[in-house]
Amino acid sequence: KRRWVVGGIYSGASFSDNGAKGLDDAHYVKAWEVQGDKIEWQAKSEQAEALARSEKLEADDRKRNELEDLMLPIRKQYGALTKRRDRAGAAALEEAVL
Repeated sequence: KRRWVVGGIYSGASFSDNGAKGLDDAHYVKAWEVQGDKIEWQAKSEQAEALARSEKLEADDRKRNELEDLMLPIRKQYGALTKRRDRAGAAALEEAVL
C-alpha cells in the first residue's frame, strides 16, 4: 500500500469531480510552504480515515445482526430439541448448520 504525505505536492495524476486518474504514476515534487494548509489537510485526512473506519464497523455490525437474525430460529429449534433430550435431532441440526 502506497502511503501519501499530507501536505505534499505531487505530479503525474489528474483529478476531476468524477474521480482520479494516474495515481500510480504520481510522484512527490515538494512540500507545501504554508504550515496552516498542511495542518488543515492532515486534519481532513485523519477525519476521512476515522469516517472510513466507522463505516466499516457499522457494516460489520449490520452483517453480524443479519446473521443473528438468521440464526435465531435455528437456536430456538436447537433449544427445543435439547429440552426434549433429542440428541439425534440436535446433532443433525448441528451438522446441518456447520
